[in-house]
Amino acid sequence: MIISLDVLSEDHVHRIYRHYPRAIYGLAFAYAAWDEYCSYLAQAEDLFITASAAGNGRLIGHPQGEPSFTPQALADWLRESVLPFEYFGDLYIAAPGADRSYLDGLRKAMGPRYEGRIFGQFGLPSGTLQPPVEAHWVEAA
Repeated sequence: MIISLDVLSEDHVHRIYRHYPRAIYGLAFAYAAWDEYCSYLAQAEDLFITASAAGNGRLIGHPQGEPSFTPQALADWLRESVLPFEYFGDLYIAAPGADRSYLDGLRKAMGPRYEGRIFGQFGLPSGTLQPPVEAHWVEAA
């Protein structure tokens, strides 16, 4: 599944990601504060989050403000509204302008169960996702 934090129009998200293979990326959604994404995400499905970075890379989300997540706030939101019970897929964060410290903070906030399961890409344009096996993805420490 793809959740876009930086493009909040559902139609725009569908136009951006319509050519992405659904077998790899799943369905694409725009962020909505009220949505419980856990009903759409399978336990073993990879989750891709696209966002923009702000605050010198300490926050990711929408470039004009909300939503905006610190690593801890993103971890809390993922656990409360996105990840299904006993989730064992991988997390992929694509946030141009962020850096590895954000990714490492998220891994720490998610806890030891997520060691080796959180990856980020920071240098590609917003809305660009590489397949999970590509070298553009950096593993959280």
